[in-house]
Amino acid sequence: MKTESEIPMLPDGCGYMGHEFGARYLDSQCFGGQLYDLDNCDDDGNLYEPGEYIACPQCHMEEWLEGLAEDVRSGIHDRAESSLPMWQAGCRFVLGLDREKAMSLLNGRFRTVTYVTDDDDLAERTWEFSEAALAKAEGKG
Repeated sequence: MKTESEIPMLPDGCGYMGHEFGARYLDSQCFGGQLYDLDNCDDDGNLYEPGEYIACPQCHMEEWLEGLAEDVRSGIHDRAESSLPMWQAGCRFVLGLDREKAMSLLNGRFRTVTYVTDDDDLAERTWEFSEAALAKAEGKG
């Protein structure tokens, strides 16, 4: 068993907790702007260093969106269909975290995103962000 002096202290985080590691329950937490997998720990509950770097969407929204945009561009998702809904869900998510910051990013650097369609040839398409387009995707417009 490790003594307290042997256990490295995690940097302070913003308090964000989410579902970034695939569980239906809260399985991620921000420490120092990086998400840690709450299930990746020793028998005493000490968290291991993350095997992959995932930026905290609250601390580093732009970096988080870039990671999501890359997944959407490459068609990485858990279903064999269009990756656009994954991007639209990410847009709704960041708008809920910090609307002003999200609107600035979504109307700026992330105005358009390339995604993979569910066509047989997995064709690439682009989608332009707007609140109207997002509402239409939600069936509200």
